[in-house]
Order: sequence, then C-alpha cells, then structure tokens
Amino acid sequence: MGETQSKPNLDQNGSKNLEMVSRKVTDLKGQGEKLSAALFAKVDELGVECQKALEASNNNSHVASIVAYRLDSFSELLDNAMLKLQGHESSPSQTSQAIKAKLDGISAALFKSSSDSEKEKENVKNLQMFALDNARLSAQLKKMRSRHKALKQQLVSVKDEKNTAILLLSKKVSSLEKLRNLLTSGQARAEASTPELKQMCQNTQLQLQKLETDISKFARPPVGFTAQLQEDRDIGENCQVKRLFKIVTGTGDCFKPYQGHFVVPYDGLYCFCVKLEQQNNICFTASLMSREAHEEADEEMQIPMHNDSPHSALCVLELTANKRVFVKIVSSDDEIALKNTFTFSGWSIGYY
Repeated sequence: MGETQSKPNLDQNGSKNLEMVSRKVTDLKGQGEKLSAALFAKVDELGVECQKALEASNNNSHVASIVAYRLDSFSELLDNAMLKLQGHESSPSQTSQAIKAKLDGISAALFKSSSDSEKEKENVKNLQMFALDNARLSAQLKKMRSRHKALKQQLVSVKDEKNTAILLLSKKVSSLEKLRNLLTSGQARAEASTPELKQMCQNTQLQLQKLETDISKFARPPVGFTAQLQEDRDIGENCQVKRLFKIVTGTGDCFKPYQGHFVVPYDGLYCFCVKLEQQNNICFTASLMSREAHEEADEEMQIPMHNDSPHSALCVLELTANKRVFVKIVSSDDEIALKNTFTFSGWSIGYY
C-alpha cells in the first residue's frame, strides 16, 4: 500500500521537473532568438552608420580606416556572443553564418568605398594638374598673342619708315643728279671762260667759305652756369673744390657737378665769378685755375680771404675749347669750413 502511494508522487515530481526543464528550454530559446535579433539589428545599424560616415566624409580614407576598426571590434564581440548562443539556440551556426555574411558585405562595401575614394582622389589630383597646365598654357597663349600683336604693329611701323626712307632717298638721288648736272655744266663753262672769270669764281668761293664760318660762329649757342655746394664742407690746402655741387642754373650742360669744373665748349671769351664764405675766421687764398685734359693747371686769378665775411671776385678769361676751369684752395693756415653758400658761376661772352 505504501509503495503504491509513493509511485504517483514520483511521477508527479518527474512531471513537474520535466515541465520546469521544458519551460527553461523555452525561455533559453526565446533569449537566444532575442539575442540573434539584437545582433542582426546591431549589424544593420552598424552598416547604416558606416555608410553615413563614409558619405559625410566624401569617402575619406582616414574615416574608412576608423570604420574598419569598428567592424573588427564588432566581429570580436560577435564571436563572444556566438559562444553564448551555443547550446541556447537550435541552429546557432546558421545565425552566425548569416551575421558574418552581413559583416562580410559591409566590409566589402567599405573596401569598395575606400578603393573608390582612392580613385576619386587620384582623379581630383589629375584634374588639378590638368587645370594648372591649362592655366599655364592660357597665360603663354596670352603672352604669345600680345607679342604677335606688338610684332604686327612693329612690322607696320617698319614698313611705313621704309616707305618714307625710300621716298626721301629718291628725292635726294634726284637732287644729287641735278647738282651733278649743274656742276658738270658749271665746270665746262669755267674751263671755257677767261682767266679773269676763274679768279672771280675763286674769290667768290673764298667769300662763301668765310660767310659759312661766320654763320657757324653766330649759330653757336651761349653757355653759362651757377653752382653751389650741397652742404658745408671742410677743405684743406692744395685741394680742389669739387663734388657735392648742385646746379642752380645752367645752359649748355658744360658744368660737371661731380668733378666741380667747367668744360669750355668753343674758343672765345668767358667770364667767371667766385663767392667765398666760411664758418670760421681763417685767412686763406683761393685761385681760379684752368688746364687742358691730363695736364698741369694754370692759375688764372687769386682770391684772398682775410676774414669771415663773404668775399667774391670776377674775371674774364680767353680760353680754348675743352679746357677745364675750377676753384682750388692754394694756401691756408688751417682746414677751411666752407659754407654751402659757396658759389661758382661762369658764362660765355663771345666766340672766335
């Protein structure tokens, strides 16, 4: 009787245990399915994030490397999750294969995007090189067009000058022929004339030569200058006053401010004026000198200075062409401090 009662209790306990085990298995399967669904959702979300990151960065290779690192990290997490799914899911290998297939697809897309990014960067680099070459060629073409235009203008100008020169040359040739004919006829008439007529012709020719000489002398322009020192200057004995001159007035460009001398342009009479003024009270003597180029100078006029008041002197000289006229300190007790009001002037009176 006792054995009969204990057997139903065992069956009842076994049924309860089986029911609990079955419920536990069902719960584990549900958890495995939820985990699989969460993994699939995470894979999809990661794929979308990778695609958005690549699009936002214009397929930048640095961003692609970061995304690849995230995929590697997620693959490691996936392997750990697969270990947990084993024993809880009826077909864990299928779930793992499906998730890995999705990850492989994302990796392939990532590799393709990186490859496309490199190609696009290479294309952009090539386009930039083409743009630089195009700009350089455009600048060269512009210069060549400008040069071509300038050459065309020069060619037109040269043609005009050539035509003008040809016309002038033809006129001169015609005038030369007329003159030659006149000379030939005049020579023939002179040879046929009497000795008195020949003498008259020679006298007339001499008068014409003299007249031409007088005209050339009269045509020579007058020259003149007034120059001052640009600043106060210390000058010692036997020193020429030169350089640092500024030309106040000038006609004929005969005074050389850096050499401090006047170059005589023609034979004739010239007048010179020298004005001295010093800062200290020193007795000294200045002279107006003249010389030929590369020869010793001659003293033309002495200008003694006995005090610190301004002193000036004037003289007229008969000079030949190309002589140099300048001022020189010939004797002094000490170094002289000439003021910048030192003035050297000269002008032509008449030519021979």
